[in-house]
Amino acid sequence: MLGRAARRRCPRGLRRGREVLLVLLALAGLGSVLRARRGDGAGAGAGAAEPGPPRTPSPGRRDPVLPRPPLAANALGARGEAVRLQLQGEELRLQEESVRLHQINIYLSDRISLHRRLPERWNPLTSVIIAFYNEAWSTLLRTVYSVLETSPDILLEEVILVDDYSDREHLKARLANELSGLPKVRLIRANKREGLVRARLLGASVARGDVLTFLDCHCECHEGWLEPLLQSSDELPQQQTRGSSSV
Repeated sequence: MLGRAARRRCPRGLRRGREVLLVLLALAGLGSVLRARRGDGAGAGAGAAEPGPPRTPSPGRRDPVLPRPPLAANALGARGEAVRLQLQGEELRLQEESVRLHQINIYLSDRISLHRRLPERWNPLTSVIIAFYNEAWSTLLRTVYSVLETSPDILLEEVILVDDYSDREHLKARLANELSGLPKVRLIRANKREGLVRARLLGASVARGDVLTFLDCHCECHEGWLEPLLQSSDELPQQQTRGSSSV
């Protein structure tokens, strides 16, 4: 009686909805079983599927997708140099026709290598200045190596470390010996405690780069960190003092 009463109070639409749901679940389970059996049958008849070729690991962010083939230095249009062909007769007519059709000298373009190199777009060199005072050994050296290992050689003039009169023993002869074997690294020492700003100015006074980049003595650089800084500084008028902000 109690069960029948409960069923009577249950709306007819709700019961029908539950029935439809149960049917859908049953069909989904049946489909899974059939797919599994088809997979087993295919595997038994044709053998285990062979794995595809191993994926070639990415060589690195800086490497191009395709290596550029070698090209003679005196090739037509090499390094983006302008070219003017001395043509006459039929060749001149074909060149003029290509300009008329494409609004560009395709006759000349077809004779320039598809793989030519363009001149470097980065002109300024930077001096990276790192001032420190009683800095820990590992954090200071990690900063230096990070700069050297992520900065393109054509953009980095030097790395200048300014010792702001540190008194820790590991920052004396040991540090000088460590840095002496690194390329483009210079160590200068203040004669008295100067503070961060004056220590950086001390480094700037001996810098040779076109752009001054100031880094903290306990930071690390991502690959590609330097190029945007130099691009933004290169867009400033030449009469202005150029330099990147402290990082």
